[in-house]
Amino acid sequence: MDDTNLIKLPVADLKKTATKRSRPPRLDPEEEEQLRQQNLKRVAVLGEEDGSVKRLETLVFGAEEELLERLVEEDGEEQNRGLLLEDGEEGGDEDPDDSEGEEEPRQQLQSRKAAWVDEDDELEEEVDMRHRYRRNLMKGEAESVMSKQKLQQRMKEQFQKSMGGTPSWAQTSEQKKKKKKAHDEEEEVDEDEDDLLRRTGNFVASSESLPSGILKMKKCLHANSARPSEDKLTTVQFHPSAQVVMTAGIDQSVSLFQVDGKTNPKIQSIHLERFPVHKAQFSLNGETVIATSLRNKMFYLYDMMEGRVVPVQSVRGLNEARVKEFSVCPDGGALLLTGTNGYLHLLTLKTNEVVCSMKINGDVSGVAFSHDGSKVFVNSEEGEVYVWDTRSSRCLHRFTDDGCVKGTSIAASLNGRYLACG
Repeated sequence: MDDTNLIKLPVADLKKTATKRSRPPRLDPEEEEQLRQQNLKRVAVLGEEDGSVKRLETLVFGAEEELLERLVEEDGEEQNRGLLLEDGEEGGDEDPDDSEGEEEPRQQLQSRKAAWVDEDDELEEEVDMRHRYRRNLMKGEAESVMSKQKLQQRMKEQFQKSMGGTPSWAQTSEQKKKKKKAHDEEEEVDEDEDDLLRRTGNFVASSESLPSGILKMKKCLHANSARPSEDKLTTVQFHPSAQVVMTAGIDQSVSLFQVDGKTNPKIQSIHLERFPVHKAQFSLNGETVIATSLRNKMFYLYDMMEGRVVPVQSVRGLNEARVKEFSVCPDGGALLLTGTNGYLHLLTLKTNEVVCSMKINGDVSGVAFSHDGSKVFVNSEEGEVYVWDTRSSRCLHRFTDDGCVKGTSIAASLNGRYLACG
């Protein structure tokens, strides 16, 4: 317990004491009226000194709706003022009194200035054009550095070039009119050209090679209708002197047909056991048929006069795994076999042996003889053409077929003047 002395008072005395303390002192009515007038003057003076204080006070204490309505009204007035300005610019028959009233807001709009000026915007910024993303926009080494404005213009030009001109959405009304006018002119020119193409006039002259009149065509019976092939045909060739056609294919057969256009009867058909024919060809005199296969070193000789099939099992001096491509020499007594790795072997049919061999760079893709058989032209897959002497087995000349990607064929004219390769 503290040493403080506690004095107990009755409850009624406590209530009287509290009532005396809370009761304010009574003022004279005249003094109270003077005090109230002074307070009103002070409030009025505060309102006149700063209107923003009152606006802030109303905003803080719950006048948001009134403020929003006031802002909406101000925005509407500005929009109406802008529309009036636009109407004044478009219309030329306005009342002069109205135009005088609109000069003031127009002057206010024109007198507006930018909030600030950035010095970097006025400088011409230079861009390094050697970057890999901008290198294709350069037109020369002198344009290694380009201004930003020039780069934008260059990109615009490239975009228009890639789009085939200015896109329709970016064209002005004048450009669209010019384009439409040019299109109409082109249509008129096309109509004139069509009119020209509809008429022959003097453009058609007499031909020196084709006879006058109408060329007649007639669909004939299939050449091998008497015996259709059971599989893919690999060779179709006419006889050099008779009206006979030969067919050969993967079905291991060689067939001869007499061509008359009506019945095309079969003359003879030969079956070669386990020998799918890759290539078959008449000899120069037309008395023998030579046939080679896909996977065999052996080839067949068919004597048409005697009706005898002679298999050639091996060829002396031939070091090849298979015999596929060959050409008949114009003298009729030899074959030119196409080997691998660029080799060509000259084979005589009398003794079935290799007389000589020739080699080119690359693989052989085509062979052609001259009209007298003294020269052979060889085309390689790399596009090089070799001219060989068949008697001496010596390369006389070599040239490159310009523009050839991969050589596939070669042919010589009968008069010996032209050579076609490609």
